[in-house]
Amino acid sequence: MPYLTIDVSIKSDAGAEPFEIFRKTRRVFVTQSQVINDQKVGSDGAGIYSTAPGCGQSATINLLALTPLEEPINFKLNSVGASDGVVALKAGGLLLLIDASIASGKTTNAQINNVNTTGGSDGAGGVTVIGTVGGT
Repeated sequence: MPYLTIDVSIKSDAGAEPFEIFRKTRRVFVTQSQVINDQKVGSDGAGIYSTAPGCGQSATINLLALTPLEEPINFKLNSVGASDGVVALKAGGLLLLIDASIASGKTTNAQINNVNTTGGSDGAGGVTVIGTVGGT
């Protein structure tokens, strides 16, 4: 069975010497996984969401790691019903879910909204979204 391994390390330099304050390594077994490197066009309008890149392949998302590169973007997560949570992520931010069970349906598990109309990689608000998704 395919798996994805995630290593997370949080370090701090507050104090006399830098030190690691948190470290976690986790292996998640999935039946499907996909690397994401996709362009999300802008001008969606407030409240208009579409399936996030790579997130329409599995009935349940168990692992999700996404980063918008150029502009902020909104992610909506639907664990069992519509609109359970919206995450407004800044450019370069990281959305990371490990051992999740997001299972509202292939096209609605994780959705994306890009209201940007200028800037971005295409000058019209487009945002490159990179990461990975895995599910069962």
